[in-house]
Amino acid sequence: MTNPISPDGIHLTVPHRYHKQILKNFNFFQSINTDTGEIRVSKYGNEIWTANESHVRLQYVKSQFGTSHLHIRTSIGIFYKGNNYESLTRSDFQNAIRKLSGFIGVPMLDFQLRSFEFGYNSKLKSITTETFINSIIACKTKVPDRNSFNGGGLQLIFPYQHFSVKVYDKGQQMRLPYELLRMELVIHRMRYSQKHLGVINLNQMQLPTSQIKMEQLLRKKINDLIIVDPALITLPEYIPNQKEKIMRYSSSSFWLSLDWAQRKKQLQTLASLNSKLNVNLKDQLLAPLNNVQHNQNFLTRI
Repeated sequence: MTNPISPDGIHLTVPHRYHKQILKNFNFFQSINTDTGEIRVSKYGNEIWTANESHVRLQYVKSQFGTSHLHIRTSIGIFYKGNNYESLTRSDFQNAIRKLSGFIGVPMLDFQLRSFEFGYNSKLKSITTETFINSIIACKTKVPDRNSFNGGGLQLIFPYQHFSVKVYDKGQQMRLPYELLRMELVIHRMRYSQKHLGVINLNQMQLPTSQIKMEQLLRKKINDLIIVDPALITLPEYIPNQKEKIMRYSSSSFWLSLDWAQRKKQLQTLASLNSKLNVNLKDQLLAPLNNVQHNQNFLTRI
């Protein structure tokens, strides 16, 4: 059985004592300005050396004051399986972490997380991915940034101080022959990760308890989404009496104009309307996490 929660993009650093070894083992190069022939530096005057091997990008940054940092970025799925749209099993993910540790030559405990993504993919049944994304109005009091990305798919981002909620068209992004929705959290601050997930290094990330906390946090953010199913206006009993209300619900400005008590009341009304539909959109989004077999096997998969 696959594990619906799949960490994807990851940004790591390693302690200074490993820098010399890594610089020796990988083919680092400096970027050259082809017009002037000069070595490119960052806007702060730092020298940047880069190596790209096996879908892993390493950057060695040396400041003009002599301090240095070594950054490692990769997609766990692409590094391990060659793509990031197939879900990893629990053992796949653990093997991928061990493989990355061996590839870089640093113990899992010594990889410090700087940011990481985790989420899951969902195949919707009653609605297209594009329509579903357009049905997401807000996440509590946040209105999404709506944009497209390479591949032309639609993407929503709810930016918060310590994390972001992302919903996007994975099928379109990867040019897949089928539709695939990706629900994802991006953790930007490790203080938040430590508090809510107990994760600050690579070893902690692959623990079953950490994965369960990731699932719980994803559930919470999904439940925070305000989703207005366009199928509501097709219900005969709500036309025309409720049609105007439903149209208002489809406006983010309507939700943002409400205080907490008003929003709670309107969400109850929206939930009542959604219950009249044969297939609830939020239930579809949660379906991969509600798999009973997955919940029973989650702690025991190695």
